[in-house]
Amino acid sequence: EGSAECLVSACGGGYAVTTVKNCFFEDAQVRIGLVGEGDTAIVELAEAAGLRYAEGRANPMFTTTYGVGQMIRTAAGLGVRRILLCLGGSATNDLGLGAAAALGVRFFDANGEEMLPLGGTLDEVAAVDLSLVPDNIRALEFVCLCDVTGTLTGTDGAAQMFAPQKGASPEMVAVLEAGAAHMQEVFLRDLGVDVISLAGGAAAGGFAAGFAALFGAEIRSGIGEVLKAQNPDIEIWAVEPENAAILAGGTEASITTLGVAAFT
Repeated sequence: EGSAECLVSACGGGYAVTTVKNCFFEDAQVRIGLVGEGDTAIVELAEAAGLRYAEGRANPMFTTTYGVGQMIRTAAGLGVRRILLCLGGSATNDLGLGAAAALGVRFFDANGEEMLPLGGTLDEVAAVDLSLVPDNIRALEFVCLCDVTGTLTGTDGAAQMFAPQKGASPEMVAVLEAGAAHMQEVFLRDLGVDVISLAGGAAAGGFAAGFAALFGAEIRSGIGEVLKAQNPDIEIWAVEPENAAILAGGTEASITTLGVAAFT
């Protein structure tokens, strides 16, 4: 959280302000960064789906990224061609499917009823349909900025590694993990996209994996992009955790399994 502000400041950009739904589907005023010649928007996921909204009620089974999709839709309406998604500090574990729904992706249950997937209902998604996604959304280039390297599922994944930090009990973690594993199969079957081994797919409750599958999003180092924006001549490289100069994401307890970067 805070990467968008750093990038906007470093690039001499500005902001558009709008109202969207937060992760509990309440109205929230958010900022969308605009840089370059207005062709790039910087969307901070935490603006609409951050942990600040979950104080005293954190539960990734019931939170949504729908408002993030509304932010992207607003940015697309301003004519941007590229969306930088800063994936930090999320209160969600819906794989970005809420955001995707706001962008026109439809999800159906086993009865053929359209649904808005939440973290706790991912295993109910039986089919995905992208046919109603508008052309201006399809044309966007999505880049997910994050500094975790874990895959969507597994010990370093969205549920097992990060959901407990968002209020998930062990029982909830098991449900979230099963739902994410189910969606990996749905993505492969319906879209022909395999995100099972995608490094960084765990970021922001699986948002990175979801957007990679649905919109072809690229995953890049968040700290790297911030540092390069501040100093284009800076040299950045990956290092082993024990030699890390910067912890770019997560907590000290997870430093051995998360992405780190050092710079000179």
